[in-house]
Amino acid sequence: MTSTTETEKVSPETQTQFERLRLATDDRIVLMTLISTGVGALAGGYLGGQLSGRQYLAERAHRLPTTVSGWFFYQKWKNYRVLLGAMKGAVRYGSKIGGCVLAYSSIEAAVDRVVGEAQMFSSVAAGLGTAVGMSLITKLP
Repeated sequence: MTSTTETEKVSPETQTQFERLRLATDDRIVLMTLISTGVGALAGGYLGGQLSGRQYLAERAHRLPTTVSGWFFYQKWKNYRVLLGAMKGAVRYGSKIGGCVLAYSSIEAAVDRVVGEAQMFSSVAAGLGTAVGMSLITKLP
């Protein structure tokens, strides 16, 4: 007979049933989303800065400065525009990539729960579901 003061011991098999990368499901989803958002923000910042720098040059190509002080202010404002474009690009790309990874890892965890254990099928279903979802959102054929 068991008493109410005894705690039930959870077997190691049930604790690690849904683990991947030796992380619990919630920890893995948060970690994957944060890392992918950071990587997306870095890539977006770089691409956004390049794009806004070229756009600034294209918008002012018909009236480039002719004096030293004119070039100083041209570069100064170009740097401001590049920084603003980099921040916009970082937010844009970071949120897109982070959202995709969040959808992937959530679908993978949900399929793991339905199947009852972590399997390769869960990853395939999550990848397919994320790809179909993104193609519908971006209106790909």
